[in-house]
Amino acid sequence: MSYENPKKNEKTRIELFQQPDLYTYIDESHPMIQAAKEAALKHSLTPTFPIGIVIEKNGEIISSTGNGNGYHEKNLETLEHKGGCKRRYISQQLEDAGKPKLVSGEKFNLCPGCDPAAHAEARAITESTDPEKLDGATIYLYGHWWCCEDCWDKLKKNGISDVRLIEKFKDKSELHQWRDLFIEESKK
Repeated sequence: MSYENPKKNEKTRIELFQQPDLYTYIDESHPMIQAAKEAALKHSLTPTFPIGIVIEKNGEIISSTGNGNGYHEKNLETLEHKGGCKRRYISQQLEDAGKPKLVSGEKFNLCPGCDPAAHAEARAITESTDPEKLDGATIYLYGHWWCCEDCWDKLKKNGISDVRLIEKFKDKSELHQWRDLFIEESKK
């Protein structure tokens, strides 16, 4: 395997897309964030990492969906997968061998379930009812705290640069605890 971990004192490409100044942070009670939460509950195909998204323009929701393509769930018990994911398995193998794990947000190509086409942002654009309305629209993301490079590229290509995230995840410290609570809530 030829993976090399980036130097700790340099910003990785991933860290560039995790910069808070790229996003607008809003309260979780905002109606569009609540609509994105509903999209996660209804449309996410990844119950272990549910993400919902809405694309809004002029007060109209023009797309609403979730993340996933079903791959992870179909491979929960498959060899060479960890929690249904090839990337997590490879990362665990690297760690077990005393090597640096895969960097979060990189090497999506190693697992079909992590493919950027299965990300909520990409699915929302693909599933939009009126692609011409995307230019100048705003996305509201529920369940994650950043957009990967592939998703940013797709958003920009479609004229979207306003990404709204939940304020309390600006520092990421509450994200995993919140996700666990959300997953439990979604099972009810």
